[in-house]
Amino acid sequence: QMANATSSKLQFLMEHVPGMREAPPATAGRLHASSFFRKAYFPKGHRFLKAGVVASEDMTYVVVRGSVEFRCRKREASKGKPLKSLREALLLQQARRAMVTTMPAHSKCPASRREDQRQLATGIPEETATSEGPLCVSVLGVGGVFGSLPVPLAEPFTVVARESCETYFVSGPDSLKLPPALVQNVRRYLARATSWRLDR
Repeated sequence: QMANATSSKLQFLMEHVPGMREAPPATAGRLHASSFFRKAYFPKGHRFLKAGVVASEDMTYVVVRGSVEFRCRKREASKGKPLKSLREALLLQQARRAMVTTMPAHSKCPASRREDQRQLATGIPEETATSEGPLCVSVLGVGGVFGSLPVPLAEPFTVVARESCETYFVSGPDSLKLPPALVQNVRRYLARATSWRLDR
């Protein structure tokens, strides 16, 4: 039964995670990349990421059941300038091929993240109780991949569970154990997906 569950997990991740099909096979001294993705359940309304705040660590989620919603504040959506700055930062990073690294961008300590945020600030305000109501930008269902920004900047969207969710996820120290090529593919995908949402 455990073997079947492992096979099902691997097949699912290979189908949905960019680069997972090309990940090196497991050997006596090396686990397969899928082994670092853990299953987790989240209730409706759980917040994965918060707009205006730099993620505390590198994290990637794959929706197995349920759906998540990307939101931004109406006031922020109407301004446009901070989001334009973030879009330019993402495009610049891709142009410099900064995503071809052996270490995820969020592997640094929180203090370094805050320093990077000051250097690359986009002006996206932190979501507060007094902010204007949220605007739904997009919804991801089964198979959807999302996660923290591939650059050390404040998140442009708040991501919440639209309903109870089941996911596979990898974060923190485990992210450092993923094959460099897989990290590159995932970060590239997240950058493109974020740019697409910023253009909506």
